[in-house]
Amino acid sequence: DIMVSWNNPKFRTWLHQIFTEAAGWKSVEAKYETRLETDFSEAELQELASLFRKPVMQKLLQAEAQGYTDSATVRRERFQQVWEDYQ
Repeated sequence: DIMVSWNNPKFRTWLHQIFTEAAGWKSVEAKYETRLETDFSEAELQELASLFRKPVMQKLLQAEAQGYTDSATVRRERFQQVWEDYQ
């Protein structure tokens, strides 16, 4: 039985898995692709693909992902505060 508390690592892991399954990339991939195809021409998509292969763009994307990861604790704490205020 998982104790429902943000301080419980098993609960956080379980909740993360639930969110990943319910709202992870696989659940939004098709909509994301449709949005890109709607907003960009084939030539623009090719240009973006070329840009994303460049080391500096890969570095930027990695930095963005790391920034998101690094801010996880703050986001979790704010979510916890909203949850506590709501109850």
